[in-house]
Amino acid sequence: MTNSFLWSTDDHNTNLNQFKKKILHKIKDSSYASLHNWSVNKKSEFWSDIWDFTSIKGNKKKPIIENEKSFINSVFFKNSKLNFTENIIQRKDRNDAIVFFSEQGFQRRISWKKLDQNVSKIAQHFIDTNIKKGDRIVGVLPNIPETVIAFLAAAKIGAIWSSCSADFGPKAIIDRFKQIKPKVLLISDYYFYNNKKIETLSKLNEIKKELPDLKEIIIIPYDGCNKDYQVDFLYQDWNEILHKSNEYRNYEQFEFNIPLYILFSSGTTGIPKCIVHGAGGSLIQHKKEHQLHCNIKKNDKIFYFTTCGWMMWN
Repeated sequence: MTNSFLWSTDDHNTNLNQFKKKILHKIKDSSYASLHNWSVNKKSEFWSDIWDFTSIKGNKKKPIIENEKSFINSVFFKNSKLNFTENIIQRKDRNDAIVFFSEQGFQRRISWKKLDQNVSKIAQHFIDTNIKKGDRIVGVLPNIPETVIAFLAAAKIGAIWSSCSADFGPKAIIDRFKQIKPKVLLISDYYFYNNKKIETLSKLNEIKKELPDLKEIIIIPYDGCNKDYQVDFLYQDWNEILHKSNEYRNYEQFEFNIPLYILFSSGTTGIPKCIVHGAGGSLIQHKKEHQLHCNIKKNDKIFYFTTCGWMMWN
């Protein structure tokens, strides 16, 4: 008796197979081994084709890789430019861009149109605060839609993002952020863990004393509702910013390798070490992984359980 398959993949409809068809004339045959061999031995061709296949918006120029044979000294897309946020928000429709569920079952849905509007408003506010390319913007935040919006707004104007989880204590936050001298800090009023509501604002006085370069603190309401916070420091209210700010519609193109975000090592062997990731490299690697490795397509949904202190969020 021969058992029949319950289910098998349709390789012909995968993104990887579509990519292979486009570059078939460059490889020996249609096998995966030939594709892999070409990708590691013709790296400039491979990454140039990845740029085109994944429809990256930007100005692609040669060299694709400078010093291709030197791992340490190689530079990718040295003369190319793009805007990271422009490549993320390519849709402006009313379909869901972000769906948020809290531990208590509270839900929020943000459309691509609303995401674009809110990112543009926060970006304009950063500009009005005199935040410039290369300045650091940091968050002490849970994994909520506003965290994504703040990050994309920072990237839109060429600023550098970094975040700590809302459950970090003051010392852990200071050890990380003190090294990078942020100009803006965003913090949520509370978060939930194990079905318990935990406030965060009480630790802010200790943190801001160690961050002398801060120009502004922005408080984000976890539930999205308007509030009047009784705190003894100056702050900007997230909802008020969205209400008053204009939309910054420009997408300035920056160097491919401009820093996008700063992550940190765990700190088990001393003060956490900064790990800087570039905008272009992060974008093209994620596009490659999502489309070719994971076969993610339009309107598919992605769930990743993580805090904003782990690299999985980025």
